[in-house]
Amino acid sequence: VSLTGAQTPAANSSKCCPDGINCAVSSSCSTTFNTAGFIFSSAANGGVTTLPTQVAGSSSASYFLRAVKTNTTTQACQAALQGTTPINFAYECNDPTTCYGANLMGVNGGTATTIARNNNGGVSSYLPVNMTFDANGNAPFAFSYGDVGRVALHVNKTVNGALLTGASNPFVVKPFGFTLSNIKRTADNFANPAAAGASGPIFIKAGDPFTVNVTATTAAGAVAPNFGQEATPESVKLIPALATGLGLTNNAAVSGTFGTFTNGVATGTGFSWPEVGIITLTPDVADGNYLGAGDTTGTTSGNVGRFTPHHFALSAGAAISNRSDLSCSAASTFTYMDEPMSATFTLTAQNATNGTTQNYAGNFAKMDLANPASFGFGAINIAATNTPLTPRLSLGLSSGSWIAGVASGISSALAVSRLSAPDGPFDAVSIGIAPIDTDGVQLSPLNLDVGNGVPDHALLGVTAVRFGRIRMNNAFGSEALDLPIPLVAQYWNGTVFTTNALDSCTQLNLNNVALGNYQKGLTLTNMGSGHIMIGGTFASGIGSLKLTKPSPAPTVSGSVDVAINLGVAGIDQSCPAWVAPAPTSNGAAMAYLRGKWCGANYDRDPRVRATFGIYKNANDFIYMREMY
Repeated sequence: VSLTGAQTPAANSSKCCPDGINCAVSSSCSTTFNTAGFIFSSAANGGVTTLPTQVAGSSSASYFLRAVKTNTTTQACQAALQGTTPINFAYECNDPTTCYGANLMGVNGGTATTIARNNNGGVSSYLPVNMTFDANGNAPFAFSYGDVGRVALHVNKTVNGALLTGASNPFVVKPFGFTLSNIKRTADNFANPAAAGASGPIFIKAGDPFTVNVTATTAAGAVAPNFGQEATPESVKLIPALATGLGLTNNAAVSGTFGTFTNGVATGTGFSWPEVGIITLTPDVADGNYLGAGDTTGTTSGNVGRFTPHHFALSAGAAISNRSDLSCSAASTFTYMDEPMSATFTLTAQNATNGTTQNYAGNFAKMDLANPASFGFGAINIAATNTPLTPRLSLGLSSGSWIAGVASGISSALAVSRLSAPDGPFDAVSIGIAPIDTDGVQLSPLNLDVGNGVPDHALLGVTAVRFGRIRMNNAFGSEALDLPIPLVAQYWNGTVFTTNALDSCTQLNLNNVALGNYQKGLTLTNMGSGHIMIGGTFASGIGSLKLTKPSPAPTVSGSVDVAINLGVAGIDQSCPAWVAPAPTSNGAAMAYLRGKWCGANYDRDPRVRATFGIYKNANDFIYMREMY
């Protein structure tokens, strides 16, 4: 039959449907009309049915094979067969076009019987199945396919020398499910330990590749060997879910694909998950639509993990704050040895592609920010001597918290310790960190060598460090005048102690000064703490300390010892020892400015004698005239 002479073109192309089911675009059509044959029906005495999508390994619903012929008198359709008789059954693999190398289709017409396989394009192999036809030529049956793909059923039987044939529509048989196995770290085949919580064993770093095997299965648990052999090969994707009850929040997607399926099994070696924590994996048809017949979801795995960060990253903006024990009106450019400085910086837990691992928080954050040893501080003076200073670092308190994989505003106190003898000055001290958590996750990249020959730390900043002391000198003068006492902050310049012109931050107050050992006319009454005048903050290394004249004046003369308490106790550590009772004072908490004023160590507070009622030698004056 050909369609010609259409005056108004149809909106859609003409199609030829020779069997009423399988259609193709064409303007001509050829079909065969049989006077006898088989049809597949969903009901006794019913018309041709379209077999729906099936599930591998599952028994289909009940259908009827109808054997029919044309009544030679009435031309009505009537039974062509009755009673029990063998019918030749076959199945044809349309997609994949090649059947697996075993007969995997069974038909149950009363007894389950295996039927013969045929590759796409030609059906020649059949196997008999006993079928029982009623008076109207209806034989009930069900079928099951132990594989997947698009297939069609074919039947025939020779009756009275004539060949009766029939065929179903092509229908899809989906996999029943998928199972996962052999989950391991790709780099070294370390098997997934299936950690149960944050304290469980480590599996892999976030973003590093792991391996998974997947198997397409039938309802009977057997392998569906033709999965993945389709004309457009189907595959499987992995859907992650966070292990419950562990406080995890960010469920990132799994990257990676499976390789080629062989006999229903495939391996993927490049899967990765870019987060921290523990997950489960559920296999699913990769495009969510197996041969257009919908999705199949497999069996969810057990726990996979634990995943840790791949590394830590140091954010820009790290800084070293000098002399952090003081409030300097202008930032100091140096710190004294033994004096605390403060390092501030931000760490981010990252995966292999430098993305933030947001689940690195709570119990899954294995770096204790309150423990300064976690940061692996290191230091080296990179000036002429390249002196390693890491062994001389002493650590103070640190603080910070992990929020969504980021620890911002970490603050940690540290100091370069004094030696028993003065050294330095160190004018270019590079300070870095090499943090590591209890899982062994480390910082990357590193750009500072603190003396090991290779970069082993990340630079936080560069500063100057000096061995310092406060020096006072004896003073004497008229009992009628206030008496200045020379007070200076000094540092070791490599040869001698000299005035530290960079020090405009050291601060002393009245309570840090002790007066004692009163001699002659000076007593606690006429020369007590009320006679102390101190300027507070030093300027370019020079401090201001003065004793006001004794009261009543000008008749009182004598001497008093003056000490500055640079420690933390109530009695200074000056020398020689005070004659009891020792005067009390408040410690300035600056023991790093003590000197070697007696003994062998730099552990003594400065102490001098102020004398009222004696005069300077004339050699100290250019011109002197006495008043009468």
